Amino acid sequence: MKNNKVEIAQYFYDAQQLNKPIDRFYISNEFCELQLPLISKITKILKLLEKSKKKATLVLPPISSFFIKKIKSLIKVCSNYSCCDEVVVNDWGMIEFLSKNHPDLEPVIGRLTAHQPLYTGHKHKFIKDTIGKIEVEEIKKIIQDYGIKRIELNNSFKLIDPHDNIFNRKFIGSLHYPYVYITHALHNCAFQYCEDKNINLENPLSCRINCERYALIFSYERKYNLFKEFDGNIILKGKTKFLKIDNLKNLKQKWINRLVVHPSININDVLKCKYTNK
Repeated sequence: MKNNKVEIAQYFYDAQQLNKPIDRFYISNEFCELQLPLISKITKILKLLEKSKKKATLVLPPISSFFIKKIKSLIKVCSNYSCCDEVVVNDWGMIEFLSKNHPDLEPVIGRLTAHQPLYTGHKHKFIKDTIGKIEVEEIKKIIQDYGIKRIELNNSFKLIDPHDNIFNRKFIGSLHYPYVYITHALHNCAFQYCEDKNINLENPLSCRINCERYALIFSYERKYNLFKEFDGNIILKGKTKFLKIDNLKNLKQKWINRLVVHPSININDVLKCKYTNK
C-alpha cells in the first residue's frame, strides 16, 4: 500500500502503533468536541511521538462556546512540540486564531468545511442551500490570504476532481479510508437518550457519549438512488453517518499524497435499523 509518494497516517489510539510503518498520527476527534482529549493525555501522546520522531496533526471538530477555552489549551500544548505541525480545522474562525497566535501550526481544511460533493447526481446542489455566494468568496479570500495548501478528502466511488470543492481550487489532498462521512449534525445526537431521557440538550456536557458504545447499522438498498454505486450498510456513530468504501483508486492521483487510515469501528452493541429516504 505504501510507496515513496504517499504518506501513511492513522488516528492515534495505542502506543503499539509506533512500531508500525506509520508516518503521521492524527490526534483528537473530527466530529464531536465532547471527545476532545484531556490535556494530560495529549501531552503524553505528543511526548511519545516526539521521542519516536513521528509527525502529528491535531484535528478539531466544529466548535461551540462551551469548548473554546479547552481547544485553545490543546493548541497551545501542540505548539510546544515540534512533531506537531498541522491543525485540521472544521471551523473557519480557528484559521485566524492560528495565524495570530500559533503561526508555526499550519491550518488544514477539514472534511466538514470542504463541502466535497458525494451524492451521485446531486453535485453541488446542497451547497447552494447552505452557503451563499458572498460567503464562498470570503472563504476563498481567507484561503488565499493564509496560504492554506492541504485539504482532507472523503474517499469516493470515482476519481476525485482536484477542484471538486466549494472553493474550486486545487489543494494537496489527504484521503480518508475506508469510512466516508455522508451527513453530520452539530446537535441532535441519536445517542443522547440511550440511558437518560432527562438529559439537558442545551448543555452538551450532559451527553454520556454513548456513541463510543453503540452504533446504528442501516441496511441500504440501491432503489433509494442516493449512492448508485453503493450496496451495503450505512453506519451511524453519534452525530455522523458513514459509508465504507474499500477502493483506493484515488491514490493514483499525484495531488493526493497522504492516506489517512481509520481503524475498524469498534462497537459492543449494534442496533440494526432499516434505511429509508423519508
